[in-house]
Amino acid sequence: MTIMRENVAVRKGAVRDVEALLRLRGVMFSSLDSTPAAQHWEGACRQIMLDGLNSGDLLAAVAETEDGTIVAGGMAAVHRWLPSPANPSGLKGYIGSMATDQEWRRHGIGRQIANHLIQALHERGISEIELHATEDGEGIYRSLGFAARDDLTPLAISANAE
Repeated sequence: MTIMRENVAVRKGAVRDVEALLRLRGVMFSSLDSTPAAQHWEGACRQIMLDGLNSGDLLAAVAETEDGTIVAGGMAAVHRWLPSPANPSGLKGYIGSMATDQEWRRHGIGRQIANHLIQALHERGISEIELHATEDGEGIYRSLGFAARDDLTPLAISANAE
């Protein structure tokens, strides 16, 4: 027996979608088997999402079923940096917080959301886009033209305020 799925439409995310995007961020953490150390990260995350979507420093895409249920989403951050010959605008994009509800995975929805975010960044004049891929998402992102950069040395510095 074949179960028919509702149609899913990918659209630009908006402030009205923040609660769904926040829920999906929790889904992402759950799928990574990563429990955030802070118990109350949601409040700060909600505020940053609201501020960023209102200012345009964050872009979002959501996948919505015919009945209005958001089953997947992703976000992109727009970062300002100093312009260079290779990046005259100085703008860079970062795609993250990509998540799809378990029962909707493996239907191409994540690819559609990534494409939507890439297009939205390109419309802002951003051609330099970074992301960190999970093992599950790596194939999708490679097929969209992303590649590991050998010219970067990963460093992490943690500063503790005393």
